[in-house]
Amino acid sequence: KRKPNQRFAFLYLYMDNADTANDILLRESVTISGKRCPVTRKAPAPIFCYHCQEKGHMSDRCPLKNENPICGQCGGPHRMNQCDDEEKVYCARCKTTGHASRDRSCPEYMRETKTMTSRQTIDNLPFFPTSNSINW
Repeated sequence: KRKPNQRFAFLYLYMDNADTANDILLRESVTISGKRCPVTRKAPAPIFCYHCQEKGHMSDRCPLKNENPICGQCGGPHRMNQCDDEEKVYCARCKTTGHASRDRSCPEYMRETKTMTSRQTIDNLPFFPTSNSINW
């Protein structure tokens, strides 16, 4: 769950075959435990570091890993899993209150996502490219 009042979860299915993935996308849904669930192609997400909250690298390759981490929840000098202030919400990425650093509604996250998808046009296609002309 991303939010306390969230009623539904997400399930990511990874296919090792583009034709199989496209077949599922063409159906537009799958049935799980009798419930019809819509399917979409997963959009690529930008990489952000959970240590320094900056873009472009992961925490294991953070150039600031010898310094104190920055909490993605409150912006304090500790790891997010050690944060005990659930009321304080501060985004270390765009330097504002109102949402946490991991929030997908963050203007910095949305800007980076838009930049990323504009460069990687293959990720904007509704299907995965194959030799089958139905995908074109």
